[in-house]
Amino acid sequence: MSIGSAKLSVRGAEGDERVLRIASAGDAFGEPTAMLGKPCLYDAVALSDVRVVILPASAILALVARDRRFARFVVLALSARSYTVLSEFSAATTQRGAQRLAGYLGSLERKNGSRGPTVQLPVSKTVVAALLGMKKETLSRLFRQFSSEGLIGMTRREIAILDPQGLAACVSSG
Repeated sequence: MSIGSAKLSVRGAEGDERVLRIASAGDAFGEPTAMLGKPCLYDAVALSDVRVVILPASAILALVARDRRFARFVVLALSARSYTVLSEFSAATTQRGAQRLAGYLGSLERKNGSRGPTVQLPVSKTVVAALLGMKKETLSRLFRQFSSEGLIGMTRREIAILDPQGLAACVSSG
């Protein structure tokens, strides 16, 4: 169960927004800037009621020095985040919009697990479009295309994954 979410985003010089990721209940963000003592490079905007817990860098560093398991957890968590950021950067710079959307829908289905082939968009279509680096109109066109191709069925923010193999093929197609 999620208790709130926030979008982490940057704005371009012309005011266009790029959503870096959606932080959900239990997610951490801001560790690199806190640990390095640098200004944050993105905005965190609540998408619903949220509770934010701020841990001082000194407390985290003290735990890392004292507890090997905690240190390992921190290293693995930051490594996983770094890998995810590089994967998303790769997708944003080398994949077409349809590939990015198909990959995103596949990730929602994997997170959904055994609860069936229907997934819920966790945020508005506008935020999903910004997360995938496209205009909302482009996202809507791709949803219509996927629907007409029989890959998905859609009602507002609820999406039935009708052809998971077809979506996977879309991701891998160049």
